[in-house]
Amino acid sequence: MVAPDAYFSFGRWIMAAVVVLNIAYDVHLSYRMHRLKGNKQ
Repeated sequence: MVAPDAYFSFGRWIMAAVVVLNIAYDVHLSYRMHRLKGNKQ
């Protein structure tokens, strides 16, 4: 069996990766929106 501690750190890494991906996606979307608005004006 795997130690619960390994599961815990694995879950923490997954959560950290998800948070980073969400932030990166938000930044990417807002960057695209800014570029689109800038191009239209």
